[in-house]
Amino acid sequence: FITTKAGIPSFITTLGTMLIYRAVVLVMAGGMPIKIRSQALISDVIGGTIGELFPVAIIWFLFFIGISYYILEHTAFGNKIRATGGNKEAAIAAGIKTTRVKIITFMFVSFLAAFAGLVQCFRLGSVAPLNGRGFELQAIAASVIGGTSLFGGFGTVIGTALGVLITGMIKNGIVLLGVSVYWQNGFLGAILIAAVIINTFISKRRR
Repeated sequence: FITTKAGIPSFITTLGTMLIYRAVVLVMAGGMPIKIRSQALISDVIGGTIGELFPVAIIWFLFFIGISYYILEHTAFGNKIRATGGNKEAAIAAGIKTTRVKIITFMFVSFLAAFAGLVQCFRLGSVAPLNGRGFELQAIAASVIGGTSLFGGFGTVIGTALGVLITGMIKNGIVLLGVSVYWQNGFLGAILIAAVIINTFISKRRR
């Protein structure tokens, strides 16, 4: 509603609501982690492992990649998403209900974010108020590295998935090289800036 009706950019809305909800959780939890008391089956299905090494989270990751890819590439709604993101005015002229498309898309993305939070909590066995802090930068970096345009209208599910893998490899590579983990966000920030510059250049060339 804030984005579609009030016209506030979704990026600002996302960051603003994140800070509000994080503050609420910090107050409710008193800044301390809360142990999860749940059935073992639920924990294993959402955030457990197969055997001792293979995380169930990878299966969920591939599952939702498949669903997202199918929706975006092989459905009429996926075409509406691209049209709305690429040129809202042209989409409206074509009879697309852009407000409805954006609301449904935001709801789906919010569900994915909430589910990812559940996976993380069940994987760790507790709910920590500051758990996931900094993931927003990694998510943006992964999307841009994967080829998603910050100006809208272009991006692929497979590209974003590859961006996630590349981002993870960079983080792990920094650790393996013996570089301080405090430099991780610095490296990601530099890569993000470089990716945005390339993204902007490509967008101008297309125009």
